[in-house]
Amino acid sequence: MAGPPGILALGGGAVMDPATRQLLAGQRVVYLETGFAAAAHRTGLDTPRPLLIGNPRARLRELLAERLPVYEGLAWLTVPTDDRAPQDIADEIAAVVAARVASGAGEGVGTTPAAPGPPPEPPGPPPEPHGHPLPEPPGTPPEPPP
Repeated sequence: MAGPPGILALGGGAVMDPATRQLLAGQRVVYLETGFAAAAHRTGLDTPRPLLIGNPRARLRELLAERLPVYEGLAWLTVPTDDRAPQDIADEIAAVVAARVASGAGEGVGTTPAAPGPPPEPPGPPPEPHGHPLPEPPGTPPEPPP
């Protein structure tokens, strides 16, 4: 997806479009997993909704059954949301994303320490009094004249 990095929030049915799935493939998609009871509560089954015409409970089950494999297939991260505060969910996402990005960059959680290299060089001698310059350490290129 072109453009600057950011967060894109999509409605539940957006991923049912093949073109949208193609755009999301390989991206850091976070699936906010919701069980049937929580989804029913959030949608308010007694409120008229075009996708839930007829038998709202049965239709919601059908929609979830159709969409769940797509959500799971696209997910880079799945976060359960039932009975959780929005801030807790956001904190979990931020922590996992930071850890995975750091791990992918070779730093932070989930990485193995680098192989030990040569020991660090001891610090050089203290500067000479009265601001006299010290000779450059061996192998240091001379500074160009001003």
